Parts: sequence; structure tokens; C-alpha cells
Amino acid sequence: MTRDSDQSASAAVVETDKGTGVGGYAWVVLAVCFLITTLTYAGSYSFGLFFNPLRAEFGWSSAQTSGVFALFMFCYCIFGIFSGWAVDRIGPRITTIAGGLCLGLGFLFSGMVHNLWQIYLSYGLLAGAGMSSVYGPVMTTASRWFRRRQGLALGLVSSGIGLGTFIGPPIFGHLIPTYGWRVSYIAAGICIGSIMILVGFLLRKDPVQAAERPEERKESAAERRPPRGPGVDAWSAREVIRTKPFWLYAAVYLMVGFGLQMMLAHLVPYMQETYRLSPSAAAAVFSVIGVASASGRLIMGGVSDYLGARKSLALSVVVEGVAVGLIVLSTRQWMLYPFGILLGFGYGGHAPQFPAIIRELFGMKRMGRNIGLQQIFYGSGALLGPLLAGWMFDRTGSYVLPFAIASGVLMLAGWLSLTLERPADWETAAHDVKE
Repeated sequence: MTRDSDQSASAAVVETDKGTGVGGYAWVVLAVCFLITTLTYAGSYSFGLFFNPLRAEFGWSSAQTSGVFALFMFCYCIFGIFSGWAVDRIGPRITTIAGGLCLGLGFLFSGMVHNLWQIYLSYGLLAGAGMSSVYGPVMTTASRWFRRRQGLALGLVSSGIGLGTFIGPPIFGHLIPTYGWRVSYIAAGICIGSIMILVGFLLRKDPVQAAERPEERKESAAERRPPRGPGVDAWSAREVIRTKPFWLYAAVYLMVGFGLQMMLAHLVPYMQETYRLSPSAAAAVFSVIGVASASGRLIMGGVSDYLGARKSLALSVVVEGVAVGLIVLSTRQWMLYPFGILLGFGYGGHAPQFPAIIRELFGMKRMGRNIGLQQIFYGSGALLGPLLAGWMFDRTGSYVLPFAIASGVLMLAGWLSLTLERPADWETAAHDVKE
């Protein structure tokens, strides 16, 4: 296996709608990215089903238990800086294999814990570090292989998150009552980790025109290179961080992480507390959210190619906020299904837009690094949201107030996302940043 080169990333533009040559392998890469997101999110987003079994066995509070998932999300995003650097520098193959090893071991060790600090290390730190090699790296890789139909490609890859959210809860909803939460985590670690490592060998960083001789490929690259502002792809992290769009994006990302992850961490306990649902019944509602999420990613991924990523993001996040508010106001169990569909569609719809906007703002060459930088803010929101909801529940015995806060924060994020704009003149913006 040869090391991936940065030069071919900016040089090769693939006609991915052709089924032969490099364009044909682009679909292999897309399929691998889809499989990775499906498996990993099936495991990580099923934490709500482990919530009450962990509390029951160890006597932990809601805040202590939700802190496990909050730390997982925080590490997932913080380590995204390193995985973003790795996917830019050494490619997705090594990045994904290393992540699969960490994620598999993290789940495996989580099935062997006996103290709170142990699961904070195994699930929160180790599994969280492993998950950092998923979202940013696979989205970056898909973007590099699909230049012309980026919205559709990102929608397809991120729909794996929705599919994982659909299949994970029913699987663990059966495994946990039947075999126990320990066996469930051990099985997840072995299966998810080993598959992720194996398929990671199929990933490549850049499309390569294998049929051309090297000198022909160089000439073709010069002819096909898309127009860019001077140096935009080569901006340093410091130059990117000093721009206004970076911080507006960061604010939106933080608020979405806060509101969404608060819901995902506590929705199953909320349904069990409020409606006395069994684990399998709660898993069914969560699976409906997963199906709607997958459809939202596909539909809004394609829509963004026409409507634009910014407007598509605003629409999706506002829909999420409205859905959370309706879930809080619901008075019957059946209402959870239509409102869950609405939540899932909005949640799925926003996923392809974030990496698309990063590419629009700051170019392709350092896309992995730029996504990693922004994940700090998503992780901060994902850390605070679940912890706040758990702390409030321990003191009030209700999820109404934290979920109402989540709804308001999400709708505010949707409005703020409309202000995300790339500088009108990249050359002028680059000059201003350097001064």
C-alpha cells in the first residue's frame, strides 16, 4: 500500500457518474464510508438503552450516567482534530483502522467495568477517540471522490448514521434483556471493531487516473483544476480561526450539539419514565427516528445541491427544534412516533450540510483539519447538553425544562445558520486575514 499524496487531491477531478475506471472505485469508497457510519453509530447511539441497566446495577445518578455519554461525545469531537489532521496527511486508511481498533476495544472493555471511572475511560475516552475517525474522515473522503455531486454523496454517506440509529436500538433492545448489558457491549466491540478495521483497508484518500501516464495526469490536472481564491486551500489553522465565518459556524455547531445530543442521550430514559415503556418499545420509537434520519440525509443532501447548504441547514435545524418542543408537549404515547419522525428528518437533514459548508468556506485541501477544528465546539455542546439534562432531572424528576431549553437552542441555531456566508472575495478575505 502506498502513502496517499496531497497533490492528487487537488489535481484529480472524477466523473463519478461513470461506472468505470476511477469513477467506479468511487462507489466502492462511498459504500465503505456508508458501512462504517452505519455500524459505528448503531453502537454509539444506542447508549440510551444501556442507561437504566447501568443505573440499576451500580446505583449511579442520572447526571453520573449521562456523563459517560457526554464524555464520549466530547472526546469524539476533540480527537477529531487529530483524525482530521491524519486524514489530510496520511489518508483515511490508517486513520480508520486505528479508529476501529480504539472503538472496538472501548466497547469491549465497557462490558467489563465495575466502577464509574472505568466506564468513563473505556466508553468515554477510548471509544470516543475511536469514533473521532468516523464522521470527519469519511465525509472528507467522500467529498474528495465526489466533486460534482457532493450533496448527494454526503447525503448517502451520512444516511448510514440514520440507518445505524434504526438498526442499533432493536438489536440492543433484544440483546440487553436476553443476555445482559455486559455481553451486549462485548459483542458490539468485537463485531464493530473487526469489521471497521477490515473495510478500512479499502479506503483511499484520492482518486487516481490509473489509465493515464504520470505526465498526462499532471497536464489533465492543470486543465481541470476548479477555480479557487488565491491560497484559500493553503490557509493555516490560525488564518482560518481568525475569520468571522469560522466563529459563526462554531456557534451554530455548538448549539446543535447541545440540543441534539441532550435529546439522544435522554430520550429513551424520558420515554421510560414518562410512558413506562419497555426497552423494546422505547427502542422502536428510537428506530423510527433512525429511519426518518436516513431519509432526511438522502433528501436534504440532494436538495442542498439546488437550495444551497446554508438554507438546507437552517431548515433542518429549525425542524429539529420544533420536533423537540412537540415531544415535550405530547400527551399520548402514539404522538412520539410522528414527532420522532419530524425530529429524525431534521436531524438527518442537517448532517450533510455541515461538511459541505466547511468546504464552501475554506476549500478542500485542509477540509479534514477544518472539520476537526469545528468539532471542538460540537463536542463542547454535546458535553454540556446531556450533563445539564441529567443534573436537572436529578433535582426536578422531570425532563420538561431541559428539553424545552434544547428546543429553543436548536431553533436559534437554525436562524443563526442563515448568517453563514463565505467572504464575497476570497482574495480580499485572505489579504485581510493575513494583515
